[in-house]
Amino acid sequence: MRIRMEYVCGAGLTARKISRGAKRVSSAICKSWQGIGQSTAIAPELSRYQPVRRDFVFRLRDAVRWQLIADALHDLHIAELTRFAPREIFRASQALPRRHYSILIRITFQALERTLREEELQSYSQAVIAAPRVLGWAARA
Repeated sequence: MRIRMEYVCGAGLTARKISRGAKRVSSAICKSWQGIGQSTAIAPELSRYQPVRRDFVFRLRDAVRWQLIADALHDLHIAELTRFAPREIFRASQALPRRHYSILIRITFQALERTLREEELQSYSQAVIAAPRVLGWAARA
């Protein structure tokens, strides 16, 4: 069943809900332009390949805020780094220096065109671990 994307986009629905039998289903969610009748995608295409999630723990000074961490991860410019979020923040521990906290960040790597290889994942992980060192943070083992 073939459905024209502008109709799907105009209705604000995903193509996945409508064209269940298509070989390649676009997952773009679209939004109609006001008064023109054209549409544009407002969400990226979803990958059909399995995501890989890795957890990283960093020890940071209390002055370091989430925006600085997010900027450092964006500055890596890894196209396969699709998502990251804080999972746990730990402050009260004798193992941590005074005025420091520990944060666990879950990072998701996923490619659009293929499955990621272990060597690629290792290099991405090393880049994530090395990035905070430049800013004076410490990655915990």
